[in-house]
Amino acid sequence: MPTTLPSLSSFPTGTQPEPEQFGHALRHPDVRTLHCVCEPQNREAAEIYARVLGIRSKLQVTEVSGGIPYEALADEDAHGVVPLFIDSATNPDLPKRYFGTPRVASFVDHQYIRDPGGADALTLRTIGTTAHGLRQTEASSTRPTTAVLERERSESMKAVMGSDIVTNHDLRQILASPAVEHVRLHALGPQGTNIAQASELYLRNLGIAGKSDLTVHPRGITPIQYAELAAAEKRAGTVPLHMECAVYFGMPKLYQDRVRERMELLFADHQYMPLDEMQLAALGDVESNGHRPRVATHGSPKPLMQPWIAGQDPYAEWVDATSNAAAADMVRNREVEYCITTESGRIGTRDQQELTKIHSFGSPMMVFTLGTPYTQAELRSLRA
Repeated sequence: MPTTLPSLSSFPTGTQPEPEQFGHALRHPDVRTLHCVCEPQNREAAEIYARVLGIRSKLQVTEVSGGIPYEALADEDAHGVVPLFIDSATNPDLPKRYFGTPRVASFVDHQYIRDPGGADALTLRTIGTTAHGLRQTEASSTRPTTAVLERERSESMKAVMGSDIVTNHDLRQILASPAVEHVRLHALGPQGTNIAQASELYLRNLGIAGKSDLTVHPRGITPIQYAELAAAEKRAGTVPLHMECAVYFGMPKLYQDRVRERMELLFADHQYMPLDEMQLAALGDVESNGHRPRVATHGSPKPLMQPWIAGQDPYAEWVDATSNAAAADMVRNREVEYCITTESGRIGTRDQQELTKIHSFGSPMMVFTLGTPYTQAELRSLRA
């Protein structure tokens, strides 16, 4: 077993604009070319994204197979050229790509497209860029408010994709309307998870907290399980929702089960939020006692620990946790020596022991997805 701690990387610090503001910045004359790199199955999303923004003439697409060359993109620095890459929220490799490539900003914008399999549903494509791309979109100009840009994008999506689609902007209007008396939102727990925090932010931003119930589920309840609970709450005047993050490793199965079997809308809306500081934590100094230390992580951020758990003679043993907060509890219960958790998970509740921060991975931007058991057809009937 290695005697020294393998080094761990961190995400770069800095801020990024709201997605609609980023999309609007791509229209600026100083941005001459959008160099979009994607796998063949995502080319349509690239085309739709550029058409929705009204900048199809700027788009230059490079199709690749076998994965997106993030390191090469991160090195691009041509003036007036914004590197972009597109992925799918149902790609099982998305968690590994997100947590394994901290040099790029994976979630700066998004594009909903119609389900490729013909279901009456939308799927989500994530759009990323590089530090150079973010700098190229900083040109000062008078920009409309985000609310105005959200409405404009919704109208443009219908013009490009068909007026029958229910956009995420439409859903927000539906939830705030008198037709909806009660909103029930399910989130991954225990308390302190990023999803729980993003759920609170979503309800607060929409101004519907007063008619909403947020259920943060206890340790061990998975998104697939609480999606079933949400489906059972569907009734007149009530809209159940469930939140996941785009890098949830079970997203492909959840999408297949909910959309293919029930025609539900898994990608009904989204919420952007920087992750509560992701970090490696422990109960003070860890003694190996002659065996490999155990590190608990949720399946999604597991790639952050690759330097510790990879190879024939790894430094540590990986242990699965149902959430970041649950991973911290596993350290407190002395089931493992280390965990990847959030700042909230590290501190814990008032009656829990605070963990010691060993390494900070940072607070990269995440997009959280919202699903509902309502179908597009049912939501169309509620749309004003």
